Amino acid sequence: MNQNQLKKMLKELTVEPYSSCKMTYTFAKDEDKKPVVSVFLDRETKAFHIQDIEQGMTECMKDVENAVSYIIKRVSTEESI
Repeated sequence: MNQNQLKKMLKELTVEPYSSCKMTYTFAKDEDKKPVVSVFLDRETKAFHIQDIEQGMTECMKDVENAVSYIIKRVSTEESI
């Protein structure tokens, strides 16, 4: 998945009908790996909650660009850079 596709996915979470649901996207470094990052949009705060599964922490970001950058950084491997 490239950066533009990811940005489109996250932007879709901000509009109906997705904004009224709790959808979570989960990402791995490749198909054979366990999940690295999951993200959902908090309906009340309109912030993306990005759970870094490997590091055991959660980041909250209101900006799509920052959320995309964080996810790309965490799921990128040296082979895909």
